[in-house]
Amino acid sequence: MYAYSVRNVGNPELYKAFDSRVEGLIAYEAFDYPMLSNLIYYMLFRTNTNETIWKAIVEHTAASEEVLPITYYKPFKYSKFFLAAHFPEWDLSDYLDKFYYAERYFNQIQLDNYGHQIYKYTEMKSFLNQKCLVYPIVFMTLHNLFNLHYVFYDFKIAINYHVQELCDPITKQPNEKMKLQSKLLKHEGWEILDLSETDWRAWQ
Repeated sequence: MYAYSVRNVGNPELYKAFDSRVEGLIAYEAFDYPMLSNLIYYMLFRTNTNETIWKAIVEHTAASEEVLPITYYKPFKYSKFFLAAHFPEWDLSDYLDKFYYAERYFNQIQLDNYGHQIYKYTEMKSFLNQKCLVYPIVFMTLHNLFNLHYVFYDFKIAINYHVQELCDPITKQPNEKMKLQSKLLKHEGWEILDLSETDWRAWQ
């Protein structure tokens, strides 16, 4: 499911079959954190608001006796914003309690430090400064989760620049995981442009 949804391939019938299969399994089988992590990503990539599946995800996570490993933590943290936007009436206190230990050590800035490693981000900054005469905040992190590349904070506007090295090798465009931040932050009033290097160079 993850492999199909992150690339946005497949058809509605396939995704309907995925949902049906998950509903059948999750009703009686305990999902572990690796499975829940992939399932959450699948749901987020598809903006899937299947209430049965989301309730099961929340219940399975809250009922688990294991500590949520930091390795699988990121999609769970993403889900917090998705659930708050789509199911604001839900009590997520037990679900969010499972985030406690992972959150203590989770450092999004450390995970996304490629802004200083790939020169193309500096190239884009120079373009914005010298050609467009705008001076955004460069590589800003929100909620210790969302890494925005060029930010106009007062206006809640940002550009996320997706270089070819990190994009889909065939389409040269960002995948659904790379565009997830713009989808989720839209619920907080942000407007984020997902700009691929391929598109930007085609405009020049």
